Amino acid sequence: FLFKNKYSSAPISPSFPQIQQNPNFIDSPATHHFPRSIGPISLPLHVWRLTMESSSSVITPEDVMGTLMNDGTIDSMRLKIITQLKANEELKNTTIKMVEQSRVLYTSGAEKQTKRELFDALRQELETWRCSLLLHTLRRMQLC
Repeated sequence: FLFKNKYSSAPISPSFPQIQQNPNFIDSPATHHFPRSIGPISLPLHVWRLTMESSSSVITPEDVMGTLMNDGTIDSMRLKIITQLKANEELKNTTIKMVEQSRVLYTSGAEKQTKRELFDALRQELETWRCSLLLHTLRRMQLC
């Protein structure tokens, strides 16, 4: 199973099973790389079509993220991250403590949200918490 690389005339052979098994994935220099344990993720073909179809207009990051969120790519990455969390006990315990202290889970209406909505809200809350912790640490370092 060979793909044509649009940046070169030589055919290339994908090196990862998700690319080999799914003809909707293409290989290109724009392949997104994540930590080695997650592996590289190629953008789905319909995302590339989105960029090609609207070459006259500007493609925003929101356009690409919206497409990736709706096609299951983000959910696939989320599943890989969850699998890694389950394998790392220390990280798992830290994450459990952070989630238990979450305000998102204990707000009214949380039980009516989908898993995806809760996950996104938790992620946003944890990122905010992480940023405030970093700022607090930086302030302490300047005072010392």
